[in-house]
Amino acid sequence: MRYLFLHIIGVLSLLFPFSLSAQDNGSKQPWISCPGPRAIPLNLDSVKTLIGYPLNAIEAGIQGDVVLGVLAGEDGSYVKHIVVNQVHPILLKEVLKQIHTLRFSPAIQGDSAIQSWVSVTFPFQLPSGIQPKPEEPAPNVCYFIEKRGEVLNLDSVMTLIGYPEMAKEAGIEGDVVLRIQVDENGRYVKHIVSKQVHPVLLKAVENNVKYLRFSPSYQGNSPVKLWLYVPFRFRI
Repeated sequence: MRYLFLHIIGVLSLLFPFSLSAQDNGSKQPWISCPGPRAIPLNLDSVKTLIGYPLNAIEAGIQGDVVLGVLAGEDGSYVKHIVVNQVHPILLKEVLKQIHTLRFSPAIQGDSAIQSWVSVTFPFQLPSGIQPKPEEPAPNVCYFIEKRGEVLNLDSVMTLIGYPEMAKEAGIEGDVVLRIQVDENGRYVKHIVSKQVHPVLLKAVENNVKYLRFSPSYQGNSPVKLWLYVPFRFRI
């Protein structure tokens, strides 16, 4: 009976394919480029309970959605993920601690279970009575800037990052792209993941991104806080 149910799900997915949009600077994600049968999360509520709501995020008034693209295996287990959207590293960190516990009903194509990418959303809504942190201008909003800041020490930070041995042995290469908020003095404030190819490379970058230094951005004669895109390239 369970096999018949999963087979019906797979057939319906083929007959009524759907697409999901990703907030990643307009780039295509696996579930967009590979339409077809999709796995279905079975224990999302229990995983959300395990994640909880970080106390330091509540105290800071941080809320919003963390969205991941998750690859579900033929047996319904978690395989890997990519970050599609995050509102703050604190929330993303808590989600990533538990993401491996997700289980799925596998996607069925014909008579066989297949791997399938799924978009999974983890919403964080502050309890009533707690005011959210005042929102800053969105990272993708355009501003009139007379002089845009530039990275001053990317090469030295890339040397600090190095090339993770695990990634090198596995033949993993590509770009990690961060949107980095830079303050009026050219110092790193925080970042959002815009693109990543593998969690191992992302972790190596995030461990060292705070050491980046920038020339300040100017609006008129005044230095201003600004979001800048910074690519970190990994080539074997």
